[in-house]
Amino acid sequence: AQNWPKSADKEQNRARIIRLLDSGPKRFTDLLNETKFSPRGLTTMLKDLEKAHRIEKTTLENGKEAYRATKSGESWLMKYIGIVSMANFLRDEGADYYEDRSSMHGFKYFYEMPWGIQDDMMVAKNLENPVTKETAAELQKLLYRLVKKDFKDKKIHLDTTKGGNILLGFMIDYSEFVESIQQNSLEYRESISEKELDILYKRENGDATKAEMEELAQLKQKILQKLEKKLK
Repeated sequence: AQNWPKSADKEQNRARIIRLLDSGPKRFTDLLNETKFSPRGLTTMLKDLEKAHRIEKTTLENGKEAYRATKSGESWLMKYIGIVSMANFLRDEGADYYEDRSSMHGFKYFYEMPWGIQDDMMVAKNLENPVTKETAAELQKLLYRLVKKDFKDKKIHLDTTKGGNILLGFMIDYSEFVESIQQNSLEYRESISEKELDILYKRENGDATKAEMEELAQLKQKILQKLEKKLK
């Protein structure tokens, strides 16, 4: 959607620290390595979180000082987990809200058949909504068919005796999403060669040579050029 204000970035960084501490106490050096924050920046954030009683100092079995999340910090973190954080931000910015975007949920009363899925949507005010009612409906149908297939294939178990809710969301960065469509990102992923994948895995492990990276760039360019001609 739209760019995050610096205050939101600040909170996200603090939430990231608590998210790491949620798995157990960590030393300053551990947090430094995992977050890649600067020592000065991390020190400031830890002090702020301590002052707000969201983290506290503790001592590990080896006698070294560490930090751990408090109950208050864990509760606060819930506001900054992925889609919850984005929803809070969009709400505060006065985003447009579309309830039952596809109308699929409402039509269960018309057909007198259960459905169980509702698609609500929040869109930043400065954006024209890119998701039509028809597209939203097709997403629901796809989810229905795929879950039903997983059940038939015995990949999942469906239990009608249980209740509860599931939140499945998409956080869409509008500018990047538009760029991905213009550059045929999905089509590229689906057309990538084994050679390219091999080099990408090597790159992930830090083993790719300069020559392989140059080859990767050439292979990628060739595929993108073919896709551009094919999809015109």
